[in-house]
Amino acid sequence: MRLFYFYVMQKSLYFLIALSLALFACNDTAPQNEASQQEQLSPLDSLNDAIVASPLKARLYLERGTIYLEEGKPGKALLDFDQAIEIDPNFDLAIFKKGELLYANTQYKEAMLEYQRCLEVNPENVDCLLKSAEMNIHLQQYGKAVDDINTALRIDDQLPFAYYMKGRIYKETGDSSLAVSSYQTAVEVDPSYYEAYIEAGLLYAAAGSDLALEYFNTAMDLKPRSVEAKYATAYYLQESFAKDTARVSDAKELYQEILEIDPNNAAAAFNQGFIELEYRMNYRKALEHFSLAVDLFPQYYQAYYNRGLCHESLDERNLALADYDKALSIEPTYTPAALGKGRILDGE
Repeated sequence: MRLFYFYVMQKSLYFLIALSLALFACNDTAPQNEASQQEQLSPLDSLNDAIVASPLKARLYLERGTIYLEEGKPGKALLDFDQAIEIDPNFDLAIFKKGELLYANTQYKEAMLEYQRCLEVNPENVDCLLKSAEMNIHLQQYGKAVDDINTALRIDDQLPFAYYMKGRIYKETGDSSLAVSSYQTAVEVDPSYYEAYIEAGLLYAAAGSDLALEYFNTAMDLKPRSVEAKYATAYYLQESFAKDTARVSDAKELYQEILEIDPNNAAAAFNQGFIELEYRMNYRKALEHFSLAVDLFPQYYQAYYNRGLCHESLDERNLALADYDKALSIEPTYTPAALGKGRILDGE
């Protein structure tokens, strides 16, 4: 009996312990599940809840508007930026964000008003200063742009975009030397500033300086699949053929690389043809490239003209005449095609 009693009591004790552990586990997992549900809330859901709890916090609307922008909902973003500004009229970051949204929507006049309002509430907002400068460059109001840039640089002299814009101003006003200097400063501040390398390279290329290649090569290192950098390099090599006859081969290879990246690049096909026509006098090969160019861009009247030159050089007069006529049908004032047509007709 005692043994039976002990067995029953022990079994009951085990049961109570197991039940207690189970209840404890249930109580313990409830908060975890609740926390897990909160963790699963999206940033947007969290902001919505926060706005319901604190509807007069301007920063919450700015943050939600920024998320709406990232999700491709500019209309909702604009409403939130406006709400943030209505709550806090001196909220310069919200004003700037609204300006950026309007700028992206090509509402330039409205965007400029927002940048100006931003600077009224905070004259030292560097983002607004640089954007105002950029807008003034577009409007060719270079004096105002320089004032904005210099103000920004007095606040922070490590602004590569500011030096880049100075380069643009000097370039557009005809001072290539100062333009190059500004682009060089931009890449000193930010060695990964691709656009500044391209612009400096183009200026050196225009001056016939091989320093262009250094800048273009750095740009290609930064963006190995950049069609722009490859094209700028190839064109400079092609144009500086007199310095080194091997350059046209390098240029042609770069044009081929461009076509592998962008099979619809008619300009690359045209320049391959130009190299074969002008430098190698390989008219059959040039024909192939010019034909590809007009296939890719049917309005490419220069390519029709050059293909006509190839046919003329091969004494294929009727084909040459057809290409000259086609070029003139696209651009009736294109004198080289008119002269080519005249040569064919005079020779008949």
